[in-house]
Amino acid sequence: MAVLLPAGVFAQQSRPVIVGTFTSSASVIIDDVEMRPTAAASWPLVEGDEIAATSAPALLTTTDGNLVTFERESKARVKTVEGGQPYIYVREGGVLFETKTPRLDICIGNRLFIPGAGAKGVLRWEKSGAVTRSMSAGQLIEQGERACDDQAPGAPIPNQISSAPGGPGSAGGTASGAGGPAGGTATAPTAAPGGGRAIAIGAIGAASAAAAGAAGAFASSCTASGGCNHNPLSISPSTP
Repeated sequence: MAVLLPAGVFAQQSRPVIVGTFTSSASVIIDDVEMRPTAAASWPLVEGDEIAATSAPALLTTTDGNLVTFERESKARVKTVEGGQPYIYVREGGVLFETKTPRLDICIGNRLFIPGAGAKGVLRWEKSGAVTRSMSAGQLIEQGERACDDQAPGAPIPNQISSAPGGPGSAGGTASGAGGPAGGTATAPTAAPGGGRAIAIGAIGAASAAAAGAAGAFASSCTASGGCNHNPLSISPSTP
């Protein structure tokens, strides 16, 4: 027996998911079409759009108000994951991010990075193939190699790093850098289950570690007196 559905149901199902808006002082490419700034001040981006900056940086403002600036000649695909959270797959180049909320996933070099709320930093895929990062504020969670692709993040893997503000560092290295974690320094990597790496972060404080856990990379339980326990790895900061 045929079932008739209201026309509005089909319209709702086919409505594209808006990821954010895209703007630049130079032309940008959206799905192989050149968009000139003289034609519009900005362009909406929807689920699955392939984008590229050309001779000038280009700014993506997500629906949550998070800012992702693509460096010149950078290329990416924009998607959403569960709950409509923006997911940026960087194919080439680098991005500068500034977040208001932790609702942002960035995949670059098949490594998944999740900035916390109030994070500012740079991720860049160098021509050598290395992924470099630098942080000027907030926290950044990294899941290691093969953690994501152009479709979506992969299954959680036991190679997770909490990166506090500091100078440039290789995404495959330790969490140390100029400045190091707030109030402490990173210790040397230790073996983690499945051949991954666990990094113990010294004295970052329960509140900071809890915020990092809230970014969604792993579950956290924190107390003011006992530090935090993060699963599947255990990262136990000292008492604030």
